[in-house]
Parts: sequence; structure tokens; C-alpha cells
Amino acid sequence: MEFTDANTRDNARAYDEHAQLWDQTIRQNAAYQFLEKPAMAQSLPQDLEHRSVLVIGAGNGDELAELIKQNPRRIAAIDISQKFSDMVRQKFPSVETQVMDMTDLKFPDASFDFVYSGLALHYASDWDRLLRGIHRILKPGGRLLFSTHHPEFWGGKG
Repeated sequence: MEFTDANTRDNARAYDEHAQLWDQTIRQNAAYQFLEKPAMAQSLPQDLEHRSVLVIGAGNGDELAELIKQNPRRIAAIDISQKFSDMVRQKFPSVETQVMDMTDLKFPDASFDFVYSGLALHYASDWDRLLRGIHRILKPGGRLLFSTHHPEFWGGKG
């Protein structure tokens, strides 16, 4: 897939180049294992059975196991990296995977009951467009759960 935004194109290339290394090392990252992953799992709604779920920035698919346990009717996962999308497809064949820019969601209106994104949305260069797109594809009453890096990660003194 060709991305029009230069940052997205650069990020896609970088993630494709480092996908295998990322997949091997993420489980050794203490902040991810003991803070991010448990906090997001604990925050998941408990009523996803028979619902439709979209994962934005699925990466290697590590968080999909928690979502699958809840038996949703449909899980779709998008990422800008073809290699990550291939990993997800291989690990979780029942998940619909697509290479897609999160600021240009190619889904019909009101397609999902729940949108999940762990440590990905901060890569968007246009948050207004991103959030409008998520709102558009959420069904009425749908929910979004996401995390981003702490502002100090980017050098700010919050």
C-alpha cells in the first residue's frame, strides 16, 4: 500500500524493517509487560461477546489474544506495516487483517461496537481526522479504548 503522508510512509517502512526484532523483544520490555498490557487488559469492556471489534495499530498482534477470549462476532485489525499484518494473519487466522492508514479508515459507517488501540494513535499527524474517522465507524453507543506514550516520552515536562 502506498501512503500519501510522508510520516506514515516512513513509519510503515521502519516497522516493516524491524517487525521481526520488535516481535522478539516486546515481551522483554518491562513497561509494556507490567504496565501497558495489564492496564489495557483490565480496562477492556466485559461485554464484547457477539460484538464487532477493530484494533488500530495491531503490531505483532500481542493484544489480540485478550480480545479473542471474549468471543466477539468479528475482529478486524489494521496496521501500516505489511509484515505486522502478515504476522497477525499467521497467528490469528480468524482476524480480518488489512494494511491501512488509521487516519483513512476504509470501513463503512457504524461498522464497529468497540475500537481498541494500544500505543499507536500518537503516530497520527492529524488527530482531528483520526478521531472523526473512529467516530464515523463506531456504532451508536460504541466505545474507544486507547493508550499513548506519556507526554514525558516526547520530552515534555508535564
